[in-house]
Amino acid sequence: MRLLALELENFRQYAHAQIAFESGVTAIVGANGAGKTTLLEAILWALYGARAAREGAETLRFLWSQGGAKVRVQLEFELGNRSYRVRRTPTDAELAQLNTDGGWLPLARGTSAVNRQVEQLLGMNHLQFQTSFCARQKELEFLGYTPQKRREEISRMLGYERVGEAVEAIGRAERELKASVEGLRQGLGDPRALQEQLQSVESALQQTETALHAEQAALEQATAARDAARAHYEAQTALREQHQRLRQQQSLLHNDRQHAERRIEELRAQWEQLKAACERYKVIKPDADRYRQLAQQLAAMEQLAQYAEQRAQLQARQDALHQRRKQLLAEQAELHEKQARLHALAPQRERADALQQELNRLRAAARQAAQRARIEAQLQSLREQLESLQAKATERDALARALQEAEADLRERQRVCAATEAELQRTLQAWSQQRAQTEANWRALKATLEQQRARIQQLESLGESSVCPTCGQPLGDAYQRVLTEAQQEAQATERQLRELQKQLRALESEPREAHAMREQLAQQQQARENAQQELAHRNAQLRQLENELHQASALQRQQRALERDLAQIPAYDPQEEARVQAELDALQDALRQAHALEVELRRLPAVERELQQIEHELRRIETELADLPEGYDPDLHTALREEAEQLRPLYEESLQLAPIIRQRDALRAQIEEAKAAQQTIAERLAQLEAQLEQLGYSEQAYQHAADAYQQAEAHVNAHERALAALRAEHASQTALREQLRAQLERLRELQRALREQEHQLRMHSLLRKAMQEFRIDLNTRLRPTLAALATEFLSALTNGRYTELEIDEEYRFTLLDEGLRKAVISGGEEDIVNLSLRLALARLITERAGQPMSLLILDEVFASLDAERRHSVMELLNNLRTWFDQILVISHFEEINEAADRCLRVRRNPITRASEILEDALPDLATLDAALEE
Repeated sequence: MRLLALELENFRQYAHAQIAFESGVTAIVGANGAGKTTLLEAILWALYGARAAREGAETLRFLWSQGGAKVRVQLEFELGNRSYRVRRTPTDAELAQLNTDGGWLPLARGTSAVNRQVEQLLGMNHLQFQTSFCARQKELEFLGYTPQKRREEISRMLGYERVGEAVEAIGRAERELKASVEGLRQGLGDPRALQEQLQSVESALQQTETALHAEQAALEQATAARDAARAHYEAQTALREQHQRLRQQQSLLHNDRQHAERRIEELRAQWEQLKAACERYKVIKPDADRYRQLAQQLAAMEQLAQYAEQRAQLQARQDALHQRRKQLLAEQAELHEKQARLHALAPQRERADALQQELNRLRAAARQAAQRARIEAQLQSLREQLESLQAKATERDALARALQEAEADLRERQRVCAATEAELQRTLQAWSQQRAQTEANWRALKATLEQQRARIQQLESLGESSVCPTCGQPLGDAYQRVLTEAQQEAQATERQLRELQKQLRALESEPREAHAMREQLAQQQQARENAQQELAHRNAQLRQLENELHQASALQRQQRALERDLAQIPAYDPQEEARVQAELDALQDALRQAHALEVELRRLPAVERELQQIEHELRRIETELADLPEGYDPDLHTALREEAEQLRPLYEESLQLAPIIRQRDALRAQIEEAKAAQQTIAERLAQLEAQLEQLGYSEQAYQHAADAYQQAEAHVNAHERALAALRAEHASQTALREQLRAQLERLRELQRALREQEHQLRMHSLLRKAMQEFRIDLNTRLRPTLAALATEFLSALTNGRYTELEIDEEYRFTLLDEGLRKAVISGGEEDIVNLSLRLALARLITERAGQPMSLLILDEVFASLDAERRHSVMELLNNLRTWFDQILVISHFEEINEAADRCLRVRRNPITRASEILEDALPDLATLDAALEE
């Protein structure tokens, strides 16, 4: 990973800041609180979001920012051969990738999605990144996890977790296979026992079939006997039902006879009441007849009273209509007089209408005259535009030819740039390959030299008792010769190593050919950009001319249309308009009188309609008055009403007695019918008693037949149950036989599956053990390698004071001082050890885990170091360039600039209250060399 650019907006102490990162060592210096660590926090916050912030999101905004200002951080970085950009605000985030055409392709949107995508790209989470490639002040403790968690995190950062995941997956598969094998073994039965059980079931099935045939024959005999008993029982049952039916009819007839006797007694009592009602009706009949006559007279008198009331209402309505007709006739005469006056004003109104039409015509001509002037102006403008466009047609042709020449020149310049870029890439690639090959040769020679020195030391320590590496025998007399040869080989290796170091120093910077090509490419690119701008400018001019020329046909059509409109506009005479207006003004008094009369005459149709309605209504009232009868007498009406009230009770009593008297004939008929019904019932009872005597039914014979039939039915049911039991037993034995056969077949299949899964289990067990041994081997080799790298860094940081460091299985370090374990170390020494472990882990990840991480960030890691140790750290920074292409050092110590390629100074502006970033101009290498020589 390599940082490219960082932009902050209203973040912490910064109102706005931009940094373009470069390769090499970049020092970021400034006073405490100036905002140096804020830059690191912005980088971590852009990558990992809120988890990387030192405090809550509410503290991110620049304190002195405006109310609507937004907090935003944008980070561009390079990973592998691809460039990425992440933008983040407190509520949103976006991750994009740079395309080959220079555009940004969105990869993720939203805080959660961007966090996940960044972790996938970098291959580590926030804590892992900060533990390995980012060392911050007071946070140097090496992987502050539990021992188990520490091992897992280191394996994950180095990519070893895939081996553990493979072991876990194989273990899960092995456990599942083991459980399946145990289940199969437990599920297997004894095949011999199943075979014996099958033979026993088949023998019992044959016995059941024999008993089943015998029981079917017995059932047939019992069924025949039951059918004979059923026929005799059904005959006795039919005779019994007929006897019961006759007895039931006899009982019903006895009840009917008693009911008939009670009915005759009731009818006789009603007959006596009827005779009393007839006597009373004869006494009150004359008074009831007189009441009916009075009722008819009263109805006629009531009708005459209603007619008299209607006559009085009609006469009152007739008087009101006569009065209203008189008023309307006077109003009609007045309106006719006004109508005559309006007819006298008709000539003046006609003249005014003619004058108004003439005036409208003249005013329309005046409006068209103004339009004519506008059309003439437009025509003049169109003629001028057309003349200008005719001149631009020639300019367009010349510009088109120049555009073709510019396009040809641009294509040639693009071809030249592409060729130079390809040549530059080939040169840089060859330089990178040569440098990588030289570094690999240097490391190999260095390892060879260490082995040779170890061999020489061993020979010198053992003397002539040293053994030959080939045959294993003591060297003896050949000892001196072997020692001399070993020393000569070591010296040759040292000369080769120094030669390779010279080559590496020569290859540290790009070759001169590449610099020359870069300058040439920059000039060619500038020329290409100038050609592109010239081509774009000419294209814009040509498009503008073509757009203007396209308007010529539209302008010509518009010109012809305006000429036709101009030919249709009439002339205008203002004096004629004034004369007509004066004559029309003189007629205004007559027009106002005519208008007032018209308004008043609008009432005339309504008056005439109302007169017609009143005449029609008067004729209708006269007709109704002539049709109404006369002769109403109020005194006679009162006398008739009083006499009728006295006779009403007797009349109502006669009305109640009349229905009773009308029932006399019906009552006599009912009495006769009741007597006849009584006689019929007696005759029917005699007939039923004779039928019962002839039937000859015996309850004892019926009971004997029922008992015989029940016994025969019980015998049949017993045989059927026995037969059903035998059939069920036969079906059960048949199903058991099929089940045993299926179990035998299933047992054979399980045996085959068991053999196959046992084979799979053995294979998984072997594979799991092999992978576990491989993981143990990786971890075994990891700790010594990490300890060796950390020791190398520790020795450089302590100027050789400490040259040995041990790491146990839980990745806890122990510092050795002259071969002895140092139980107590100071805080500064602990920071140095933790820093060494972090650098070793970062280097190991870069070299072995395949992570394209070339970034190292050190934030105030020198605070607890003395001046001598800080000088060692600065020397170490130069050595770190081999593994880290980009190193950021944040410190408030000014001397850190001596080891940096670039210095960024952070200060707080007292006026704006915001932090600012300034870049110091570092002296070139020639100046430094001259200063050192002096």
